[in-house]
Amino acid sequence: AAPPRRPSLIETLEDRVHLTTTPWSWQATLIGQDRAVAKYPSLTGAGYSIAVIDSGVDYRHPSLGGGFGANYKVIAGYDFESNDANPFSDTVAHGTATAAIAAGNAFDYAGQHYQGIAPGANIIALRVNGVDDVKAAFDWIHVNAAKYHIAAVNYVDLTQGNANVYKASLKTVINDGIFVSRPSGNAGPTQILYPALDPADFMAGSVNSAGKISDFTTRGAELDMLAPGENLIVPYYDVTTHASIIATNGDGTSWASPAIVGAAVLIKQVDPTFTNLQIMKIMQDSGTATYDPDSKLTFKRLNLAGAIALAYQRHTGEVIPPAATAPATGSALMPFGGIAPTIAASGVTVLQAENFDNGGEGVAYHDHESANQGNDPYRAGSGVDLYRSGATHMISHAWAGEWAAYTVNVAATGTYNFTARLASVGKGGTFHIEVDGVNKTGTMTALNSGSWTAFGNTSKASVSLSAGEHVIKLVLDTNGPVGAVGNIDSFSFTATAAAAPVATPMVAVAKYSALGGIYAADFSAKSGVQALSGVLTDLDAGDWAQYKGVNFGAGATKLVINLAVPAAYAGKQIIVRTGSATGAIIGTMTTKSTGGWSTFQTQQLAITKTAGMQDIYLTFAGGLGVANIYTLRFGA
Repeated sequence: AAPPRRPSLIETLEDRVHLTTTPWSWQATLIGQDRAVAKYPSLTGAGYSIAVIDSGVDYRHPSLGGGFGANYKVIAGYDFESNDANPFSDTVAHGTATAAIAAGNAFDYAGQHYQGIAPGANIIALRVNGVDDVKAAFDWIHVNAAKYHIAAVNYVDLTQGNANVYKASLKTVINDGIFVSRPSGNAGPTQILYPALDPADFMAGSVNSAGKISDFTTRGAELDMLAPGENLIVPYYDVTTHASIIATNGDGTSWASPAIVGAAVLIKQVDPTFTNLQIMKIMQDSGTATYDPDSKLTFKRLNLAGAIALAYQRHTGEVIPPAATAPATGSALMPFGGIAPTIAASGVTVLQAENFDNGGEGVAYHDHESANQGNDPYRAGSGVDLYRSGATHMISHAWAGEWAAYTVNVAATGTYNFTARLASVGKGGTFHIEVDGVNKTGTMTALNSGSWTAFGNTSKASVSLSAGEHVIKLVLDTNGPVGAVGNIDSFSFTATAAAAPVATPMVAVAKYSALGGIYAADFSAKSGVQALSGVLTDLDAGDWAQYKGVNFGAGATKLVINLAVPAAYAGKQIIVRTGSATGAIIGTMTTKSTGGWSTFQTQQLAITKTAGMQDIYLTFAGGLGVANIYTLRFGA
């Protein structure tokens, strides 16, 4: 990746005033960093280090701790260009900004607030100049990873040499469980994006303040994530005056990648057992879809608050909002978990009543008491009365005059059938649903279900919704004879035939991109196999996994599988088919030993040229225990 465009303004940092009430910068709000910090203040990356393979780091910069060594943020490093232990560079400033975006201390500039994505993490500064230096840096990380608790690496080779020189060393670091990312490059959409060196050799591209992919971003199916990288304010070093500075109008995918690396460290702090592929999958699944008209591809932009919420969900099976971070009364609405749920254009969308928005009393909800009258600590810190019976959370002690708000995204304009699940002993009270302040259902009555924990349905047909983001408010109107409206489990919207997708300039997007890579555990359907810890496993003869809607584009002629096979189980077959589990065979692989069930290596097979949209099936032969599979990547 090339260095950023020349900054249009540079200023020294020493006299900058740090005000905690300063509004967050656009780059922070675009990716939800402000929401992540408010909701998860304990997630800072503390206890981990981020290695920066770059041009060197100005560790004297206030944003980077002002010094070098065990008592500073930049705790260790090496200069492979000069072959000494001082990773400072007075000739190229690139690595200073990289380190600060990933893990820099907070600062205020021109009325806006900035900080690194993982400001509690330490930095390992590794100065390089060429591919041999990059190889040596990866080898250094492998040796020192445990000593410095290195969780992630951001790397660049500004000379853009032959990456095969350091390919094996990079793979070793990835196999150590260290997250690795690099910028995709600044050559724009006409430049080919060269394949990754490993399925977990991730690449990041840039977006601007409007959330659109930057013109200079090199993109293609190999591009994994997007983050801000255009017209940024970044900590920097002035090679002329030798001053620690703030640079403005910095452009480059180089500034997107360290944001992804910082986010990976926070996700690893949620659960250190997440694999690299699982971490990227969390970022992608929680990310904001961003369509690129040049490549006709849709990429995901980092949503930091959403990624952390999803990490908690995948760690425990349930989002756990920290009690200390409940937004204060009068703060703005924010979807619970950081991501507004989508009401789908087909099928049924269920919203759990207990997952009302964050925002506090009078903003996200109104409750007559400030304390929870139920037994459920699920939303500790809020005043909504929650009760838990078995695995079911519900709003209880629900009385007339109370309400709860839910921010949603409606995928398609149309009509939807609305159903609420309430429980009441005796006839319940009345309620209604508002959308952006408009009563959409009229008066509805909670039915007698015979128990406070046995739920019945109350429905309203043909509720009109328009596409886009809306706030749904569940409003309780009158109490029933028992003195309450009823306990509320959930409510749902079922799309009718009238619902039609919103017109967009996008072409149809497949669920999977053959050339971009597929996580094997992310199957559409299966027989016999299992998905455990992000791995497709329990693969025996006769089993299969389906990947429905794989986009092969103009065509692919090979398949690279990242898999693990003990020596005693080698020699079995992975058979790739189209259409069905007994469909046409496009390729067969006889597995080779990788050394164990958790030792993953890539193996390649030729396939019959396959193009367009296809349903792909992996089938297996040869007996029990064929392989464990991480990823599939087709190639031309």
